[in-house]
Amino acid sequence: MEKKLLSYNLSPDFMEKLKELCLQENVVLLSVSDLEYDVPLGFLAYGSEGQKEEFLRSESAGKAGVEEPMLVFAGFMRDDLMSFLQQMKQTGLNRVDLKAMLTEHNAVWNSSMLFDEIKKEHEYMKNMNK
Repeated sequence: MEKKLLSYNLSPDFMEKLKELCLQENVVLLSVSDLEYDVPLGFLAYGSEGQKEEFLRSESAGKAGVEEPMLVFAGFMRDDLMSFLQQMKQTGLNRVDLKAMLTEHNAVWNSSMLFDEIKKEHEYMKNMNK
């Protein structure tokens, strides 16, 4: 399965550096727009345009759903993921707190649902470490 990285709300500079790393590591980088926030994650990563189309938001729907930078790794084996995260860190790209793997369980979730879940988990873990 092709490795893909779904990205949300990254600065242009961060995105450029991430593009370079993805090219080196043979990872397809996909930038998710706010109009795609209701599309199931599995379709965002591996679906056809037709599968995505029925879930797209209208321009008037607004941006609500993913308010912070977020990354979703699709098609990565554990060792691939650990290696990629290490490369991100070495390249200075470790400033994204909200990261997740695409799984069979969350593939049917949309971006907003995943954001809500990992945001809660991140806050919980941050409070546990205080």
